[in-house]
Amino acid sequence: MTISNHNNYVAMTTVNPDFYNGLPEDIRALIDETVEEMQPRVFEMQAEMNESLLDSIINDTDNPTEVIELTEAEREEFRTLALPVRDFFRDEVVGDEGREMLELLEQEIAAHQ
Repeated sequence: MTISNHNNYVAMTTVNPDFYNGLPEDIRALIDETVEEMQPRVFEMQAEMNESLLDSIINDTDNPTEVIELTEAEREEFRTLALPVRDFFRDEVVGDEGREMLELLEQEIAAHQ
């Protein structure tokens, strides 16, 4: 198993926009505030879960798995080689709506790094 840290598990709050926009402004504000407030705890829970599950893999003597963690230089090379694939996906596969979602996701990820 290769640990590349190339992508965080990203959980996002999703909702039908017609439903959400149809809610009273105070309810939307409460939802937005709650999502914002819970993000740090969700990231903590994610880290705890990832650590626990990785420990389970490492300590599983019935199914031994070699775990290799990439260096920062190896990760950077991986990142560089993957950029054309991301660009192709964004520009050729998903269309305008998918491109917008990918760009929003990238902004969200960058804000939490």
